[in-house]
Amino acid sequence: MPSASRAAIHSNVETHEAHAEVIAWARRQSLRPLRLLASVCLMVSTAVAIGWISQRMARPTRFDEDLALAKAPMKPEPWLPCFDPNAIESIDFEAVHAHLLPEWVIALHHDPYSVGSSREQRRFDALIAEAGKDPNLALLLRRLRDRATLGVSLHALEISQLLDGWNHTMQQAGLPWYVAYDSVESARGGRLYTRCYHVQADVLVPVGPQTHGVRLLSRVDSTNVAEAFFGQTSTEEQRALVVGDRVAEFALERLWPMMEPQLDAKCSEMDRAFAPALRHEASQWLSDDTLESLRQGAMLRHQLIERLQEIERKKGCGRWLAVDHVPWNGLSEKGRSIIARAAQVNERKRCDRLTHKDAQWLIGVSEALSSDEKLKDSLGQLAAWLARAVASHEVRHLADGVPGRVLTCDACPEGMSERAKAEVSAYVASFASKRTAFVALYQACGVDVPVSHGSGDALRFVLGVLMPQGCESPPPNNLVEQARLLDWILFKRVQPIEITDTFPKSVPLPKERTPPSLGFETVAQGQKRHSLRPAFPMRSL
Repeated sequence: MPSASRAAIHSNVETHEAHAEVIAWARRQSLRPLRLLASVCLMVSTAVAIGWISQRMARPTRFDEDLALAKAPMKPEPWLPCFDPNAIESIDFEAVHAHLLPEWVIALHHDPYSVGSSREQRRFDALIAEAGKDPNLALLLRRLRDRATLGVSLHALEISQLLDGWNHTMQQAGLPWYVAYDSVESARGGRLYTRCYHVQADVLVPVGPQTHGVRLLSRVDSTNVAEAFFGQTSTEEQRALVVGDRVAEFALERLWPMMEPQLDAKCSEMDRAFAPALRHEASQWLSDDTLESLRQGAMLRHQLIERLQEIERKKGCGRWLAVDHVPWNGLSEKGRSIIARAAQVNERKRCDRLTHKDAQWLIGVSEALSSDEKLKDSLGQLAAWLARAVASHEVRHLADGVPGRVLTCDACPEGMSERAKAEVSAYVASFASKRTAFVALYQACGVDVPVSHGSGDALRFVLGVLMPQGCESPPPNNLVEQARLLDWILFKRVQPIEITDTFPKSVPLPKERTPPSLGFETVAQGQKRHSLRPAFPMRSL
C-alpha cells in the first residue's frame, strides 16, 4: 500500500507538470503574432531612422553652403525699385521704420538660430505683415532675411544692394523715409546695424556748374545705435546727409547758452571767446523776436539747473534729487511727479532739504519751458543755422568726389593722406560760407577726434592757419575772407558754397537726448560713406 500510494502521487505530479507546459506553450503561441508585429515595427522604424540619418548626412550643412558660396560667390545685383501704388498707400511706414524693422534687426543679434529663433520669427512676421502688403517689398524683405540669417559677413554686398533697393523704392514712391546700415564683424560673426530716419527735406545746392543733393534727416527709431557725427556723404548716391538730431543736440547744449550775454561768465574759455562773434552771426540769420526768445529761455533753463544743483548740495534730513541732465524743456512729467511726492514726504517729516516751495518753483519753471511754443520754434531755427554749416561741409565732399576729378592740395603738408586733404577742403569751404562761417569754426574747434584720424590731421592744419593762438582766443573778424584766400592758396579755386533758401528754416528737436554710444567712432570706407563700428548688440532703449 505505501508503495502504491507513492506511485499515484508521482503520477499526479507528472500530469500537473505536463498541463503547465501545455499552458505555457499555448501562451507563447498566442503571443507570436504580437511579437511578429513588434519585430516588423522595429525593422520599419530602424529603416526609417537609417534613411532619415542618411538624408541628413547627405544634405549640405550651413558650413558647406557658406564654403560653396565663398568659393563661387554670386555677383550682387542692384534691386530694381518697383511697387504697387495702391499697396504702398496702405502701409504704415512710420510703424515700419520706427518699430517693426529695427525690432527685427535687433532679433537678429540675439541667437536667431537657437533660443532666439521664435523671437526672430515673430518679429519678421510682424514686419512682413505690414510692409509685405506690397509684393515687391515682401520679396525684398524675404530675400534680405535669407541673406542676413545665412551670414551677414558672407552676404554683405547683397544685403547692401537690398537695403539700397529699399531706399530707392522709398524715393521713387515719394515717401520720406531712409534706412542707413552697417555690416560689422564681431566675435560672434557678422552683425547688421540699421538706423531709420524721416526725411525732413531734400534740397539741391549749386556748386559751380553742378548741383548736389542734401537731405535733412531725423531719427524715428529708438535704439542704442547713436551717430557720432553730424553729417555723412555718399558719392555713390551723390547725396549728403545731415543728421538733425545730433545737430539739434549740439545747438541746445552748446550754442543756446551763448545767445544770452549774461551767461558768458558761466561759459568755458572757448565759449567766451566765440560768443560775441556767434551772436553777431546769429543776428544775420535769426529775427530779433527769435533771439529774444532764446535769451529768455537760456536764462530760465540756467536758473533751473542752478536751483537743482543747490538742492543737491543741501545737507540735512529728507529726500532730495540728483538730475544728470536737464532737457531743454525742463523736467519731464515723471520728474515733476517725483519731485512733488518727495516734497510731500519731507513736509510730513519736517525736513527742508527739498521743500514744497522748491518743488512748486521747479515744476512751474519746467511747465513754462515745455509750454513755450515760441521757444521751441526758436531752438529749431538755431539748430537749422548749424545744420546749414554742416551741409556746406558735406556738399564740398560731394563736389570733390565727382568722378574724374582729382583733388590736389599744393600747399598741404607733405605726406598728408588723400582723406585728410578731402577734410581740409571741406572745412575750408564751410569756413568760407557767409552767415555760417563762425558757427562752422566753433563746431570744428569743439570736435574731439583721434590723433591718427584723417579729420584730426585736417583740423590741426586748418586751425593752425586760421586760429594760430588756439580756439581759446577770439576768431578773426575777417574769417570768411581768410578762408577764401586759404581756399585759393590750397586748391586754386574761389567757389563759395551757399545753401539755398529751400533748406528748412527749422530743425525738429529730438524727443529725448541720445548721446553717442560707447564703442562707436566715425570711420571711412573709401569714398562711400562714414560708418559706425559698434562692438555690442543692437537693442531698444
